[in-house]
Amino acid sequence: MKKFHLFLALITLVAFTSCDRIEDGAYSPKEKISKVYYEDWDGEKKLNAIWNWDGKQLQSIEYYWNDEIDYTEHYTYNKDGRIESVIDNDYGETIQYEYDGKKLSKAQYYEEGYLGYEYDFVYDGKKISEIGLNVNVDYLDKMDSKNMRFDPLALILPQFDMAKVKKIAKKTNLSKDVTVRVPIKLEWDGDNVSKMSMVLTVEGFTVGVEMEYKYDDKINPFKNILLLYPEESINFECSKNNATEITIKEIYGPETDSYTIFVAYTYDGKYPVSMDMGGEVSYYEYQ
Repeated sequence: MKKFHLFLALITLVAFTSCDRIEDGAYSPKEKISKVYYEDWDGEKKLNAIWNWDGKQLQSIEYYWNDEIDYTEHYTYNKDGRIESVIDNDYGETIQYEYDGKKLSKAQYYEEGYLGYEYDFVYDGKKISEIGLNVNVDYLDKMDSKNMRFDPLALILPQFDMAKVKKIAKKTNLSKDVTVRVPIKLEWDGDNVSKMSMVLTVEGFTVGVEMEYKYDDKINPFKNILLLYPEESINFECSKNNATEITIKEIYGPETDSYTIFVAYTYDGKYPVSMDMGGEVSYYEYQ
């Protein structure tokens, strides 16, 4: 089973890069996660993932389901010691990261040899202000016919009628090539992302999501990591602190729906050892 328990837990640990920046992709936390657990509906603690390290570098993450390894993601690094790729041989998935100096410039995701989608990163000074999710329309069609992995648009906008969202997305393809660019915009408050929005408007119809965040003053142990599925992790990767409150506004044409998620943590010093997101509980062990 792909990462649902982990990502439901981590989706609140919020966003990309900081003022006091480490080079993008240079993930070397002071406290290294060794195991991640989740609490099932019966309140039983289950192993979710084992993180394997070689010195300061994360080498692989083994994901578990029903106490057995489901799949493993392997990390490779460039000559500068920055994450270059994440590879899942079990499911035939790879993402490759590219850099321009200290800044992340592009990422490409492949599944079964198909280029599924690309990311481009726009900076305002030292901070990312926009991430372009460039979806390959042919890939979406292949997913429907080959039962490939979850649609990236569906991951971002799971509550919506995805057939209609896809139709709207394809209408944005004014250049008539095979890609659609979905803009993901970020706003900052110091070292943390304060707002994120992902909105498409075509022919007067708008669909999307807007999020606002509040934080604690503790250390986010996932800061500066890069993952296989960036569209699932955009909201937790690199803010300095941990999100305690997320207000979400969903937009679907003239209709909107707003609600707030509250997140509770326990800590060992400055680092979280558990997180409860309204009944979705995760636990972290460190080396």
